[in-house]
Amino acid sequence: MSGYRLENGGRVDRSLPVEFRFDGHSYQGFAGDTLASALLANGVSLFGRSFKYHRPRGIMAAGSEEPNALISVDRGAGRFTPNLRATGVEIHAGLNAFSQNRWPSLKRDFGAINDRLGMFFPAGFYNKTFMWPRSFWEKLYEPAIRKMAGLGDAPTQEDPDIYASTYAHCDLLIVGAGPAGIDAALEAMGSNKRIILVDEQDELGGGALADPALWPWLERSRKALIDAPNVTILTRTTAFGYYHDNFIGAVQRLTDHLPDNSDSPREKLWRVRAGEVVLAQGAIERPLVFDGNDTPGVMLSSAAKVFANRYGVAVGKSVALMTAHDSGWQDVFALEKAGVGIKAIIDVRTEVSSALLDEANRLGINVHLNHSVTGVNGRHRVTSIQICNNDDYVGARIDCDTLLMAGGWTPSVHLWSHSKGSLAWRDDIGAYVPDQPNENVRCVGACSGGWDFGSGAIIDVLPTPKDQSRIKAFVDFQNDVTAKDIKLAVREGFRSIEHIKRYTTNGMATDQGKTSNLNGLQIASTALAKPVTDIGLTSFRPPYTPQTFGAFAGHAKGALFQPTRTTNIDGWAAENGAVFELVAQWRRARYFPKTGEDMHAAVNRECVAVRSSVGIFDASTLGKIEVVGPMPPNS
Repeated sequence: MSGYRLENGGRVDRSLPVEFRFDGHSYQGFAGDTLASALLANGVSLFGRSFKYHRPRGIMAAGSEEPNALISVDRGAGRFTPNLRATGVEIHAGLNAFSQNRWPSLKRDFGAINDRLGMFFPAGFYNKTFMWPRSFWEKLYEPAIRKMAGLGDAPTQEDPDIYASTYAHCDLLIVGAGPAGIDAALEAMGSNKRIILVDEQDELGGGALADPALWPWLERSRKALIDAPNVTILTRTTAFGYYHDNFIGAVQRLTDHLPDNSDSPREKLWRVRAGEVVLAQGAIERPLVFDGNDTPGVMLSSAAKVFANRYGVAVGKSVALMTAHDSGWQDVFALEKAGVGIKAIIDVRTEVSSALLDEANRLGINVHLNHSVTGVNGRHRVTSIQICNNDDYVGARIDCDTLLMAGGWTPSVHLWSHSKGSLAWRDDIGAYVPDQPNENVRCVGACSGGWDFGSGAIIDVLPTPKDQSRIKAFVDFQNDVTAKDIKLAVREGFRSIEHIKRYTTNGMATDQGKTSNLNGLQIASTALAKPVTDIGLTSFRPPYTPQTFGAFAGHAKGALFQPTRTTNIDGWAAENGAVFELVAQWRRARYFPKTGEDMHAAVNRECVAVRSSVGIFDASTLGKIEVVGPMPPNS
């Protein structure tokens, strides 16, 4: 292993090195890497700073659910895009990326003082702090809040890129090209149906891309779909919204992954009307809630497997797992086989299957059942963890540089919810699953709750001997919402999850709560001593992930943003030197200056002319003509 790049494995092209820059430093990756995988391969663990406390943050996930690693990309004059996920940015020669929400640098951020003063910034502190004295609002509070608000910087120059759009109709639209979506496409391929298969990644496969055993099947399936005349495949395409009558909006990224992309459309907006929709969006692994769970080097176990098997990158050299689910065990077994050193498995459960224990023993991995992680040491990277027995709280320290989390799975029901489909709670997986459809749609695979990840315990916060009012156990990683924030909201009288969400901002970040909603809901359920179903469920709204304004505007920018309408005398007015103004959608003459006149002089002269003689006002844009004045004699 050279650095953190594994000697073998992955789907990257090791014969094609790629030079790129991050925060002013040069790095090298391979064709097929994302910015996240390439930086991890170079030993980078610090990717960003959190919104409120400016805590150091690293990679937590491997896909669009990533809440921490938000970066900006500068592609030249006017081509600046903030708040992109490092896990979704494909590297290319000349890529120039920057971290966000830090000053003067990512490693030494002045805003980190907020972390030291965290006791003064509890949930809802802005509603309580900025009420008094009243006169301070306009002079102090509002300017300071506006200066601190936001994560990435907004672009300041006109966007020179061009964008395309199209309408499409199909008999079957499949969203998600993992194994379940591919199977649905293969099943329908032999019919006369027009099929569109959409996936947000750069190649088909979904979860199969991180499972080398499935690659032969994946290659056969991909070839069959490409060769099918009735199948249209759209990769790098995100279905962001599901609207009435099976109308789906999607954005296809066309050129951001290319070194020279200035002459072709950057993105393409697809407006698709489908006869039937199949949602195969998979499921998102759930993090665990414990003290220090946001330290760089703490990440989802499924993400570590993706980086190892898809990108050939070890997320650490000495890795521990904190799990409440069988899938975490399977992930670290795959990591060990790929060449990643596994230090220990810590499982909150008292019992697991003998098959898991036997495999851990065969691989020489230490196992701690009925234990929990109670603390993480390290500021910019994990250096060790503290664990304890859940019964007597007897503790121990484990030296490691990475800690994986496996807290179960949450079906991706976002588009289903957009379509007004109902949801049903399942106690066995601790999550909502699709129930009754409102459109001609069905869910398949993990997004329907049908998976083979194994079983697990449903927990909200890991057991700890520490005072939970004094620890920082994060639920929403981007917005810095902790378990104690949600409990505080309950103590202050909030009973509905929608109210708790707004009071704490849990699930209101750019990731729309993909990794935080269910944990927040279960913590509130425990605090209220009520079933989850009595507390409600937050609404999922489009877009599924943030999209550019350019994609929605398309060609409608500059002179094409709004067609200029002219009256019949527009040409005469131009010939006579008129200064024009826009009145709604119409261009009308504002005044007619003579040599040496400014607007005021010209308007005064025209007023005198009207009062002493006659004037004409073109009001045809109003749709009628009114003649005002004395009637001529003998009329």
